[in-house]
Parts: sequence; structure tokens; C-alpha cells
Amino acid sequence: MVTKPGPPLFWGRLDKARKFTLQAVAATERAEVHEAAAGLEAAAAMREALFGYRVEAGQRAAAALSLSKGREAQYGAALALVLTGDTVRAPALTNDFGMRFPEDTIVRFNYMPTLWAQIALSRSEALKAIEVLTGGRAPAQ
Repeated sequence: MVTKPGPPLFWGRLDKARKFTLQAVAATERAEVHEAAAGLEAAAAMREALFGYRVEAGQRAAAALSLSKGREAQYGAALALVLTGDTVRAPALTNDFGMRFPEDTIVRFNYMPTLWAQIALSRSEALKAIEVLTGGRAPAQ
């Protein structure tokens, strides 16, 4: 059985995935589709964070936010920072995110609980994370 090859990251080729991301961001910027470029940068930030590359994740998150302050870009950047354990920028960005989209259902019930729960976990507050995910309020900052 022949299987179709996956993307470069699937094969363990992080450098190639980074190169393709840069090309895709450049192409979307040339087309002046800034939100899409920001989304690509945010996805790259999360990828870097999941692989443990804190500096690169922070750089990609900053690049995403410089391109757009849209909902998806800001969520992706915030999640990447949370995943890297950035205890200063992640909560500040999460607070800003909640204030910018107070009436957005997806932000209120999906994105914010995810961010606050992960922040709680990074602080070794598992019970707080469970509370947030089960409908409790976001922790006071």
C-alpha cells in the first residue's frame, strides 16, 4: 500500500517547514492578505512552542501580532506564548484578547478558557485549570 507523503514537518523536516512558512507568509503579504499572513505566523509560533523553541515561538508570535490584531492571530500568538511558559506576555495578551472580543462567543467559551487553563497549568494550578474549563471564572490577574 502506497501512502501519500505528508507535509515536511510530518517527516521531521522542521527546517523545511520553517522555509515553507516564510514563503507562504511572503506570498500572502504580497497579495496584501494580512490576516492570512498573521495566521500563518501564529501557526508557526505554535509549532515552535510545541517543539520547545521558546525564542522562535516568541518571535513568530510577535510577527503575527505585527501583521494583525484579528481574533485568530491573537489567539494563536497567545496560545504559543502560553505554551512556552511566558508568564509575563501570555497573561497580558490573554487579558487584552478578552477585552477586545468580549461578546465573541468562540472567544468567550472556547479560546479564553483554553488560554486561562493552560496559564493555570503553567503555574502548577491544576484545580484552577479544571475550574476554568468547567465554567468557572478566569483567574484574577
